[in-house]
Amino acid sequence: MLFLLVAGPVAGQGLDSTRMRYRDALVAVRDALSPIDAGVQTVRRDLGTAADVTIQSKVGRLRAACLAAQIALAGQRPVFEAVRGSTRQTEAARLLVTGMRALDRHLNIHCLEGLTVRDLGIVADSVRAWMPFRSARLREAEQAYYEAAAGFARTVDVRIPPVSPGGQ
Repeated sequence: MLFLLVAGPVAGQGLDSTRMRYRDALVAVRDALSPIDAGVQTVRRDLGTAADVTIQSKVGRLRAACLAAQIALAGQRPVFEAVRGSTRQTEAARLLVTGMRALDRHLNIHCLEGLTVRDLGIVADSVRAWMPFRSARLREAEQAYYEAAAGFARTVDVRIPPVSPGGQ
């Protein structure tokens, strides 16, 4: 997972309320995305050997993480859609919103719809066949989002604090 570490004022020092709102929104999305990476790794770890019911259970947790990430994206997107600043800031915000929308689509296609639980055996076989492809597309969309988020954070001079060891 990529963590956003951007040069700028230390969190809480010298940040006006607008920049604090940006920082908090970026952190909220980052924290909502973290369980997806863990979920994908958990599903992929033993695809070849796990029982169908085990795969179904792991996929259920991954889908819940994807849904939570979609909710976070939808909740934070208006913060960036409302950016009115310099041309650089509005362009960085536009790129970030575009990345958020693309990530939302990928979460829907490759996680929520793509891993829908129907028949236990069919789902497990489908996950075994498609998980490498789906996880790669999710990773690409996340990376594009993180790059846009880092660019926005640099543009508005906000530093995103690292994830604390052992959790969020």
